[in-house]
Amino acid sequence: MMIFRQIVIASFLFLVVLSTPSVASLFEWQVMEGENYRLYYHPKNKAKALEAYNELELARPFVERRVGNLPKIMPIVLEEKGQASNGMVRLMPLRMNLFTEYPSQHPFRQTQYFLRLLTTHELVHAAHITEVSGLPKQLTYWLGDIFYSNIYSPRWYLEGLAVSIESQITEFDGRLNDPYQEAYFAYHASQKSLKSLGQMSFPMYTYLMGSTPYVYGGRFVDYIDKTFGNASTRSFIKSYGRNPLAISSILSPGFAFEDDMKSVYKASTKKLYNTWRKSEESTYSSWKINGEKISESGWYKQALLPYKNGIISQETVMHHPGPFIYNPVHQIVRYTPSGKAEVLLKSSRGFTAVPALVNDTLYISRQYVKRKYENILYKGYGVTSQLTQVNLKTGKKQARFVGDVTAFEANELGELFIAVREPGHYTTQLLRVSDDEQTLLTELPYAISEMELKNDALYMVAKDTTGPWSLYVLSLKTLELTSIVSSPWSVYGLTVSEKGLTFTSNHNKTRHLYEWDMVSKKTVKISSGNDASLGVKSNGNLYFVSFSEKGEDIYVSSPEETESDLEVSYKTLPKATPISTSTSSSALSTSLKSLKNPSIKLVPILYDEDDLGLIQYSTSYSSFSGLNISVMSHHLRPVSVGVVHQFGETYGVVQSPLYRSATHRLLGLTGGVLSDFGSSNQLQLIGMSDSRLGQLQTDWRKDVDDDEVLLKIDGSLYLGSKSSLNVAYTSSEGITYYDFLRGYHYWSMTDVVGHTVRWDLKRKLVDINQGLWIPPVAAGSVFVGAFSDYSSYFDKQARGAYVSFETKALLFELPMVMSFGQSYLDDESRGFITLEIGGVF
Repeated sequence: MMIFRQIVIASFLFLVVLSTPSVASLFEWQVMEGENYRLYYHPKNKAKALEAYNELELARPFVERRVGNLPKIMPIVLEEKGQASNGMVRLMPLRMNLFTEYPSQHPFRQTQYFLRLLTTHELVHAAHITEVSGLPKQLTYWLGDIFYSNIYSPRWYLEGLAVSIESQITEFDGRLNDPYQEAYFAYHASQKSLKSLGQMSFPMYTYLMGSTPYVYGGRFVDYIDKTFGNASTRSFIKSYGRNPLAISSILSPGFAFEDDMKSVYKASTKKLYNTWRKSEESTYSSWKINGEKISESGWYKQALLPYKNGIISQETVMHHPGPFIYNPVHQIVRYTPSGKAEVLLKSSRGFTAVPALVNDTLYISRQYVKRKYENILYKGYGVTSQLTQVNLKTGKKQARFVGDVTAFEANELGELFIAVREPGHYTTQLLRVSDDEQTLLTELPYAISEMELKNDALYMVAKDTTGPWSLYVLSLKTLELTSIVSSPWSVYGLTVSEKGLTFTSNHNKTRHLYEWDMVSKKTVKISSGNDASLGVKSNGNLYFVSFSEKGEDIYVSSPEETESDLEVSYKTLPKATPISTSTSSSALSTSLKSLKNPSIKLVPILYDEDDLGLIQYSTSYSSFSGLNISVMSHHLRPVSVGVVHQFGETYGVVQSPLYRSATHRLLGLTGGVLSDFGSSNQLQLIGMSDSRLGQLQTDWRKDVDDDEVLLKIDGSLYLGSKSSLNVAYTSSEGITYYDFLRGYHYWSMTDVVGHTVRWDLKRKLVDINQGLWIPPVAAGSVFVGAFSDYSSYFDKQARGAYVSFETKALLFELPMVMSFGQSYLDDESRGFITLEIGGVF
């Protein structure tokens, strides 16, 4: 039997190695070393790496003047994440991760040059959190980055500072210069419905959610900086950086953060915040929306399309089935001028491009997870697009294309015109795709975000690397490209009619809808500017997205034609040349040289890794399950080797991800071996799946020696917009720290009763523990529901009812769920109280 166990374990490890797509790919990474940074990149992304290095050098003195600090040497990792543009600063050890940049359709990221915004934003984080002196500096030297004082700033200050400074580069970049954000504050200030300080600090309930610390924090921090001067901002950051009590802000900002605020600004945060809100209300007291609201759904509206006598809206709504549970559903909705709504399509996957509608056929582009990208953080997976056509009469769906789609259009013959661009590149391939063939029409040195087809011509929104957004027309007969209109601000929402083009463009913190006449070649404004966002014309009406008490809604009004104010005046910052840089292919050896010794780092709570992330190791402790120690290597294939102490027994664990689905239905499959170094040796498979109805995780374990099989199922099923049915299988309590490396900290204190379905084949025993929760009824942040639990083995059944509500812990400045209930077991009645405390900083 011992030989059999060894063969099983050895075979599993051999299969893990064989499943590696490219064993040598991680050894190909190179490092660009200069005076200030070590930038790791894959050779095919060298041009993008040089561009990122240039931007980091440009932003360096700019950020240092405003924060008063910058780390001397900082590792940067440039990775492909597919059609996702973002980045993060990670701790233990300090490093920055950047994704290759794409133009983004996200409403708070309408910008001219996202890479410039991104590098500046992340560099502010690095400068802010590493400002340390006094006792905290000594603690960071001996115990690690977790004792940087400024990482315990409230999240609204961490992100608000970065948003404020990113918006000072040019008037064309940064979220504070975005008219979408300007209109949001104008509406809510005019209605006197701006969020409170507590709501900004803990975005839990309504529209904006996780964006609140960025949106409100950026606006508030910028107000403080301009009111008291940038010198006071630098003074506050330095003061908090030497405060040995800063870590106590985990419990409450009043223990340290508030003391430094009063010391520097001579006022409490609450007083400053209320003063800022009054100034906003005074500025926008007369602001109003010139239109009639025709939608009631709220939340996000990403695109509008003219359709017959109404419009089609691409939008996202949030279902809130339980405390702190938010389930996004992406949908296509048709609206008539009177406000009648019809949902044409729902999807659990987000949309990646503006949809197309030809007669009764809808074409959509949705997120599609694929393994092909050169990254380490995400183990080679990234987001690309899947084009699907949907017959609105029959509901029949057909997948048409998978690739890095940035824009597309369809004609009445069902042919697709697709703009495809690899991550980080500014050369776009224009394809014509029919059912049986694919043709390359041309290549263009631009990034294309939208396309419309009219009279054998493709009209498109495009830009080069750092230049302005422009409207172009491409003749499908001659393939000649002609520029129509250029704008120094972002351009989007393109629609084409017989008369001409309509499009939305930012302008001096306002958005306007413009119309370009095909005959006169002139451009005019057709909106007021206060309210037009993602505007379109349809059947003589002007439809646009603006704000309401629930989030975003669709309004209709009449066009107001005035003279155009577009002009090409966009100026780029000068290009920097990396100073004293050298490129080496020894990224692996350089990375390993910087590896830190884990033995001196805050045991038992540790999470550390080398620069490139090829080796990652961690320790954690839970009062329920015990100690967990693991090391993960990414050299060949992500393989985790560790030791887990659970329920009084110690196991050795070897795990590796085996499969990641492109459809999102089966998200992934992880395989592993668990051994207690004695009689118990188990094979384990963990599968995860997702759909718009809910999520499901299955854990299958097979004992090698005694044929025992264990199956655990964990999931949730959503039953409509306000209801859910949840089933859990694990029980946990204590404190668990999660993912320090991604720039945020999360922990929870919870006690969850679980339900297990177990088959013991050796003992011929079947035990089913199951629970049923009556879908809770929600009233704001209060949830009322009922439940029942049953065990077939013990033949016991419990039942009861509960009331839960979202709130904030009184001592701990963290979100909290409090539940009161009554349970009945064998005619015995017992009351119970449950607290769940969790937080994100």
